Amino acid sequence: RIAWLKNYAGIDYMVPDPQNPHARVINPVLLNITQGPPNVQPRPRQNLNILDHGQWRHLVVGVTALSHANKPSVTPVKVLSDKITKIYSDIRQFAKIA
Repeated sequence: RIAWLKNYAGIDYMVPDPQNPHARVINPVLLNITQGPPNVQPRPRQNLNILDHGQWRHLVVGVTALSHANKPSVTPVKVLSDKITKIYSDIRQFAKIA
């Protein structure tokens, strides 16, 4: 999971401690994420329609918010644009292009 955070979302798991420059702490953005086995689901999985913009909006906004945590100097619009491009290139081969 840590490798996925870094490689796909660009989020560092450990970041420099602002109070001690020689130490590292867990990224504060990640502290609010529920921990535990990844297969434990509070509700059944829902189907995702790749072509449904309403379903994608929540996913893209969430990924963008997490990605922006490591890049505060970059505008949120730029981060969103980069993430949409990345997601599109990842799923393009699976999507039905109308």
